[in-house]
Amino acid sequence: MGTKRTRKRQYIFVYLACLLIIPFAVWGCLHVPKKLQGEEDLIKARRLMTDGYYQVALVKSQKVFDQYPQSLADQALFLMGQIYAHPESPEHNYQKSLNHFQRILEFYPDSELRADARLWSLVILELVEKQNENRQLTQKIDLLEQNADRQKKEIDRLQDQLEKLKHIDLKIEEEKRKVIPQPDDIKEHVNGKDSGS
Repeated sequence: MGTKRTRKRQYIFVYLACLLIIPFAVWGCLHVPKKLQGEEDLIKARRLMTDGYYQVALVKSQKVFDQYPQSLADQALFLMGQIYAHPESPEHNYQKSLNHFQRILEFYPDSELRADARLWSLVILELVEKQNENRQLTQKIDLLEQNADRQKKEIDRLQDQLEKLKHIDLKIEEEKRKVIPQPDDIKEHVNGKDSGS
């Protein structure tokens, strides 16, 4: 008789254990498909980005970020950072891209994407620095071109004045010749008078 009660107790413990495990199993089964759906959404977003649908990919990535903040947020942030960094994206913005990668570094210390996020951040910082240098050089070139244009106009103006002054000098010389007798005219005049006497 003693063994029958022990077996009944064992069955009761097994039944209780099963009753406790079932809710966890059901919760786990429900949770896994949700995460799988988020992973599928990220795959679709990557494909959309590759195909050039940047804005749709950005919206889908943001949706994954919002719905799976604990499990897929780092991947969604990484993809959004890539979309913002892509030069053909209408949403192209290096600062926003850098912010997304730095959020991974700051808020997801265990993420497998940390090294890639750090690399992307460094590359973007380098690009921004080169863009700033190019912008400064372009401004300097523009100033030099403006100065060169101003100097060319000044040179043209001075050459015009010089031509006018030369023309005025020639007219003055002609008028002098008409009014003041020249040494050759004087000799002829003197020679002409002497030969007549």
